Amino acid sequence: MRTRWRAGFTMVELMIVVIIIGVLASVAIPSFIKYARRSKTAEAVMNLRSLFDSTAAYYVTLHADSGGAMIPAQFPANESYMPAQGAACSGGRPVKCTVASCGENWSKPVWHALNFRMDDPHFFSYGTTGGSGAAVGDTYHLMASGDLNCDSVYSLYERAATVISGGMVSGGAGISITNEVE
Repeated sequence: MRTRWRAGFTMVELMIVVIIIGVLASVAIPSFIKYARRSKTAEAVMNLRSLFDSTAAYYVTLHADSGGAMIPAQFPANESYMPAQGAACSGGRPVKCTVASCGENWSKPVWHALNFRMDDPHFFSYGTTGGSGAAVGDTYHLMASGDLNCDSVYSLYERAATVISGGMVSGGAGISITNEVE
């Protein structure tokens, strides 16, 4: 007797394949979304490191007033204004802040003093608060804040620059993160 060659798949085999694909998708899609959101946070980390380096350089650089008198070492003035809270939301998704929509904010004196400007579109907004740096122990905070999924919960990245003895600036252990990916 001849055996008949079977063409195609049975319904049970197709259902098993669909179930396997469904399980894989239910695990992979949330992981991918979290990974994509986390990749956006690299902007804040890089810019805070750059801001810290600029803050330390500003502090140790000699400054003089308009009459030529030396000014004691200090941090630049605070800039607590954070441009538009970073990215705006449109349709439940963040839209990057561009030079056209946020460019005027980088003309503030503190950003010139720190030689910091965002010319590329960005998700986070930046600001500074803290002491003047006139005394040992004064701390100057550098911050980045953004809402990466438009749920009104903001990620906050902070780095502190603290004056230590000898007229130097210490950066602490690194960046403090609150609500990393919300």
